[in-house]
Amino acid sequence: MQNPLLVFAGTTAVALWAIVLTAAQPVDPFAFFGPSVNISAPERARLDQDDVIVRMLPADDGHVAVFAATRLNAPPETLLRWTRAIESFRQGLQVVGVGRFSEPVADADLDKLALDEDELNVLRKCRVGKCDLKLAAGEIAEVQNAVRAAGKGWREAVQRAFRRALIARVRLHQERGLLALPPYADRGRRASVGEAFSAIVARSPYLTRTLPDVVNSMLAPLRNTAAGESFYYWSHDRYGAGRPVVNVTYVQLLQRTDPGVPQALTISTQLFANHYTEGSVGLTAVTCEAPGTCYLAYLNRTQVDFLGGFFGSFKRSAIEGRIESETPNLLRDVRQRLESGRPGSAGEDSLN
Repeated sequence: MQNPLLVFAGTTAVALWAIVLTAAQPVDPFAFFGPSVNISAPERARLDQDDVIVRMLPADDGHVAVFAATRLNAPPETLLRWTRAIESFRQGLQVVGVGRFSEPVADADLDKLALDEDELNVLRKCRVGKCDLKLAAGEIAEVQNAVRAAGKGWREAVQRAFRRALIARVRLHQERGLLALPPYADRGRRASVGEAFSAIVARSPYLTRTLPDVVNSMLAPLRNTAAGESFYYWSHDRYGAGRPVVNVTYVQLLQRTDPGVPQALTISTQLFANHYTEGSVGLTAVTCEAPGTCYLAYLNRTQVDFLGGFFGSFKRSAIEGRIESETPNLLRDVRQRLESGRPGSAGEDSLN
């Protein structure tokens, strides 16, 4: 007859060995991004040598997608702390202005947003279906009413009408959700940021598989409150010789302990952009395979409005080439800011 103590000791030893073997199994810090992203052994070697990897992902139908990653010598919560200080995080040479919306949203939140003379003249001439700046039909009508009513003071009137339109979009998203936002009517094709979001999410299995509650709360914040901390911000950016772009963005901040999910994530969706893009969803994450061994990862999918037509493939090649060349320095800058530990203490540029 077996000694019960020996049976217990043997069982315990097997259990302890199982724990040790399980703990010894390598954890893939990038598993969350699969199957869209799979990091190869040579790429991991580059990351462990403090290099940056950038990869353009397969994209179709007017979409552009990029993934980038690098090592990070900072705890995961540093990403959330910097993102809360969005004015410092987005500060840089390409940024004309940036600001966080109040809670509740206030009419004065956009007082520092000022369009330049060229943009004001574009708005003055703007008509439904024929406008060089993205606005909905009702927003275009409000701008034209302001021009007619103000006479010689039309410039300031147009500034105010433009700000009111953006504030109305934020409030509408809060109250009724992303799909309620009016479609752009600058061209013959009516493009909706809600439809663009849905198309992007359909190509983002890492979100729909693992974070469906977050996807739902991005669509409709008031009806889906389980996802956690969030805020809105605006930015006025200038990219090289291109037109300055005014963006309004909704951001969620997540700190998770779920298996297979990065320890810290920020997920953003575009509510408005006056040029180039119809919708964008960005994910920035700090993912660790062990304490002190962490990586900073960035994945963005954007639906753009200029990849169609005969020259679409040439335009795609040009924009993807520029993204590949510029992203490493941008990610290094974000890394430097996070590793500095104090918002506003490092760097000159940042990712969108």
